[in-house]
Formats: sequence, structure tokens, C-alpha cells
Amino acid sequence: MLPLFYVAELPKEINERCRFVGHVGHHIARVLRAVPGEEILLSDGKGYWSRVTITGVEKSAVELVVLESGHQPPRDLSITVVQGITKGDRTRENIELLV
Repeated sequence: MLPLFYVAELPKEINERCRFVGHVGHHIARVLRAVPGEEILLSDGKGYWSRVTITGVEKSAVELVVLESGHQPPRDLSITVVQGITKGDRTRENIELLV
């Protein structure tokens, strides 16, 4: 499974080159210790995604090239929570934890 990063400005064109600096670049370069040739996924959080490969790594920046991009429409989601009756404030605590 490829690591997924949410970015504000998503590169979408095939073979488009981009450079991420700051928090995202640092996380990919230093925390994940990514090397050129590795692939990651980028998303804008609105259903659009891009699969990219890393072409260069610096101290707190990475250079990427887009391999593939697309759009995933949102799915219908339904969540049901069932809980037994508890004593005291535990019901309130459970609700706070669920939210």
C-alpha cells in the first residue's frame, strides 16, 4: 500500500513535475526516508488523486513526477453504533469518545 498525503495544490497532468517543500516535503524526505524511485499517492481531499514517483530528495524537499491521476467519487457511508446501558457518566464519556 502506498503512503497517502493530502496536499492543497494537487498536480494532475501526467509527467507533470512538482516540488514539495516545508511540512510535506520534510515528512516524505526525513520521516519516511524516501529515496528516488519510490511511489506515493497524493490527494486534495475532494476525490482527486495522483500517483507520483519521487525523482529527488533534499533535506526538507522532494521532487516528484506524476505517473497517473484520477477522480474517486465519494461513497455512501453509513455507521451504526450499538452500546449497552452503563452507569453514571460513562454514557457521556462514550459519546465524547465516539464523536
